[in-house]
Amino acid sequence: MTQQKSPDKYSIQTADPMWLRAEADRVCRFFAERLRETEIVQEVRFTYEVHGVTAWVIADPPDADYRSEDPIIHAVGEAIDLQKVPLFDFRIINLRKIPKGNPLEYYIPSEAETLWKRNVTILA
Repeated sequence: MTQQKSPDKYSIQTADPMWLRAEADRVCRFFAERLRETEIVQEVRFTYEVHGVTAWVIADPPDADYRSEDPIIHAVGEAIDLQKVPLFDFRIINLRKIPKGNPLEYYIPSEAETLWKRNVTILA
């Protein structure tokens, strides 16, 4: 006789939608707060989807050095470790890699909600 595995306590398929949204919001807030001190991050947006949530990180690094994104990748790892169900995905939009003339809206869904945006001060 084979013993069946008991279902996980949490899963996307069985989770209450309100709980799942609250869990996604908790992970999003945690992720966005981790990026506040990362100078290359200009904005953090989110889209809520069937599978969970996607974070859209808009970054403006000083050069093309891929290591400048390391703090973002580290924050992603922390957010993944924090979640109770596998619902978190992310995309980094590097402003230096967008061809001139292409608006940011080409790369981020229009329904993406801004959770955090760096205030830019222009000195006259």
